[in-house]
Amino acid sequence: MIASNLIPWIYIRIFLKKICFLCLVIWIIHIFILENAIRHSHRASEDFNDFQSPPVVAEQDQLLTLYYHSISSKHDLPKKFLPYRPIQINENQLFEHFFLQISNEFLYPRSSNLVSDIILYIVKSKIELAENIDSGTQLKLRLSFENGSQGLLKPMRFTREQETNPDHFYFTDFERHTSEIAAFHVDRILDFRRVPPVTGRRINVSELEYLSEHQLRKTFFVSPANNHCFYGSCDYYCKTEFAVCGKPNMIEASIAMMLPSHRNSQRQKWKHPYRRSYSKSRKAPWENDPQYCHKRVLNKSLYSPTYRRIYDVIDLSIFDFIIDNMDRHHYETFADFGNSSFIVHLDQGRGFGHQSKDELSILAPLTQCCKVRERTWKQLLMLSTNKFKLSKLLRKSLEKEELAPVLAEPHYAAVDRRLEIILKSIKNCVARLGMKNVFDKYLIKK
Repeated sequence: MIASNLIPWIYIRIFLKKICFLCLVIWIIHIFILENAIRHSHRASEDFNDFQSPPVVAEQDQLLTLYYHSISSKHDLPKKFLPYRPIQINENQLFEHFFLQISNEFLYPRSSNLVSDIILYIVKSKIELAENIDSGTQLKLRLSFENGSQGLLKPMRFTREQETNPDHFYFTDFERHTSEIAAFHVDRILDFRRVPPVTGRRINVSELEYLSEHQLRKTFFVSPANNHCFYGSCDYYCKTEFAVCGKPNMIEASIAMMLPSHRNSQRQKWKHPYRRSYSKSRKAPWENDPQYCHKRVLNKSLYSPTYRRIYDVIDLSIFDFIIDNMDRHHYETFADFGNSSFIVHLDQGRGFGHQSKDELSILAPLTQCCKVRERTWKQLLMLSTNKFKLSKLLRKSLEKEELAPVLAEPHYAAVDRRLEIILKSIKNCVARLGMKNVFDKYLIKK
């Protein structure tokens, strides 16, 4: 009788145990799902706000690692790399600390205070020596400052309002000092950080003559209008009729920080896969073949979608399209990083020549290859919003320049217009091929 009374309680006990076990399983599953949701939420948030927090760069990815100990012993630098830590640096160490920030991803981290310090130094520092740079078609000078660092000077050739002559080819135009300055700011706003610091400065031609090396000094003269002029030495635009003249003494110029010498950080020069023909009658192969990217670019191991280089080339085309630069025949990388190096954005002097014209052929790497970094895409989307509009940020950034205003007003509308064209091109690629065939996060090797 007692045993029969216990049977229901046994069943109830077994049932309760099963309920508890089931609740435990449900609770574990719930915790697992919740953790995954939080992880994905954080990851999405981090991806979207990637421009706000700098990526951690491994020490082996820092430039000049092989040379660091000799430099630190010579100049008493800190024992560790300090890319994200504010430190007190005297002017003699300023450029060397900047060089030590360079990684395989960028020239400088977002949090670096050295960029503004270097720009201020370039504007205010005493020039010790001016030397002619013979290479290239344009007049360029190498300036040596009192701390031993160097800058690349390009003199003013055009007023802010003057556009490129429509009858001129892209390779026959003068370079614009304002383009070099504005391009540096655009690069920072796009969050590429691949253009060395550039700023503007007013230069006294008479003082420059006194500081020039012998061969350069021979090209200085006083014009019939009593203005002090010089023309230097280069392949094409360095003749008396192309001289740069002060009014009567002062000229404007852009000055870019020169990167470490090849002795300490060898750079490798590559022919751009979308190089133009630089001919008055002949077009480049990619201009005649819409399938050029798949036939001649993506099938090369260097530009495989599973590696970073093709995305760097397309970032460069996006940057060039925004600043209206058609003159991109070669590019450089840091040899120390091998094929993991970013492309350094150098020589933007032929940008900002058009205010109302958009040269769509500059975007050929994007429209033909249909590959792009997801991070770049999100940055461009952000810059198309009213709060973070590209033209608004560019205007605000350029207000601080020594030679402000740097750009004529119509150029601000032009950069916004070109940004919309880029976004439309990427959307067309996604609609045609799908996200997994366009964005790097689905294609690149981890």
